[in-house]
Amino acid sequence: MKSKVRNLERWLARHRWPSLNQAIDDFYGGVQVTPSLAEDKAAFFKVILTRTGELSAPAKAHLLDTAGSRGNSFYRQNRSPYDYAFSLVAGWLVEDAFYNLVSEDFGLRIGFSGDDEAREFRDAPGGSADFLVGGRSLELFTDFDGYWGRQGVISLKPAKFRRLQGESDYSVLCLDLVRDRALLIRDISHIRELGSGRVPGQTQNQRMGTGVYEIPAPERAGVWMSSDDKYGLSAFLD
Repeated sequence: MKSKVRNLERWLARHRWPSLNQAIDDFYGGVQVTPSLAEDKAAFFKVILTRTGELSAPAKAHLLDTAGSRGNSFYRQNRSPYDYAFSLVAGWLVEDAFYNLVSEDFGLRIGFSGDDEAREFRDAPGGSADFLVGGRSLELFTDFDGYWGRQGVISLKPAKFRRLQGESDYSVLCLDLVRDRALLIRDISHIRELGSGRVPGQTQNQRMGTGVYEIPAPERAGVWMSSDDKYGLSAFLD
């Protein structure tokens, strides 16, 4: 957890947020955790991400009733409700920072479309894409610890792979926080290009404890795009 927080904070600092706490305050300060839980969402998220301080009894009960619910058991896998909540909040923070970068720094039109836009824990997650960019659905998939760069592959879960196969207006932006770069998977034909004409079959990933599709992520020109190149999204809009 500590290394993920450290890498997240470094990525935020490369852009406009000097600290993790500053980013959390910017996005969630002055907002209630939920309409029925009148506590500050920024303070709630800071405890979850940094593991410093204590949650109040109502906040702890809310986390356990939602992130720890039976409806989330498949997504939680063998993680505790606190570890699962950490993953959700870290992902939301990246999405909100990414939205600001794309809309304000990159000057591109982007809108939220995910069903977790309210940034509230629920009994079960939804399955919609995170953003709309140029009339297309875009899902943000984040690597917090540089695993893709070390392994040369991106471990794509079956749900994302099936959507790339079956939906012509759906793409996945794979964001490597450690190197501040991204690989845009436009569609299933792009996976074939990355795999030298081959689409990979499903394999078991021991690290993730689930079946995945290992998508090649070669270190060659034009595959990975930096934030200076707007993560390749300008071409995506053409």
